[in-house]
Amino acid sequence: MSDVPATSIDIRPLKRAGLLLIVLGAAEVFCGAYFIWRGIGYSSGFNIFAIIAGVFIYRGSPRWAKGAAWYTAFFAGAIPVALLCTIWWIPGSLVAAVWSFEPFAAIVFCCWTLILFGLTFGVQLALTTGRATEAYPRKPPRPFWRSPLGWIGAALYLIAMLLVAGFYDRYSDRAVAEARDIAGPDYRYFAHRITWFGGDESHIRAGVLAYRDDEFRIVDVSWTEKE
Repeated sequence: MSDVPATSIDIRPLKRAGLLLIVLGAAEVFCGAYFIWRGIGYSSGFNIFAIIAGVFIYRGSPRWAKGAAWYTAFFAGAIPVALLCTIWWIPGSLVAAVWSFEPFAAIVFCCWTLILFGLTFGVQLALTTGRATEAYPRKPPRPFWRSPLGWIGAALYLIAMLLVAGFYDRYSDRAVAEARDIAGPDYRYFAHRITWFGGDESHIRAGVLAYRDDEFRIVDVSWTEKE
């Protein structure tokens, strides 16, 4: 399939989608740099590749547009599951403590999350609905709710969260108990990072958030268990 659209095809919908994708990539690069600077964990999904794809799509490439539609369908399917899992996983007292202790960082994170999700859905719909479907020489990609990739994204994220939940359920109580022995009983605790190293013995390391209204700290703990 040629990467150059026919002159009879209106590529203006692709131009709009390309601009959205460029904005999405630029926003993620900026916010990723901010989170790294603040020492906050961050996992990138688009970054510079979104900018590159956006440039090609803006120029009217149906091949890049179809690839971006497939890629964003995967993420768009996972986003609703991610939101539900986050609401279920994160205790409300921790959310309140973060808002109280780091309101600016909390606002930045919430705004970035809304921007990321909104742009992801925007790009996906811009590439798979309306007049954009006429810009593909062959069968256009499906919107995420009709695409197998959207359902695969949702299923894989759910499976991953269930596996993580089972792992955390095994070790989180011990991690919190170890952290409480170090920091004392005046905090509420949440085990946010647990790593396991196997062998003849299991070596577990965890980062536990100890928080209250006027303080927020990370307590690193470790212990060994016999197999």
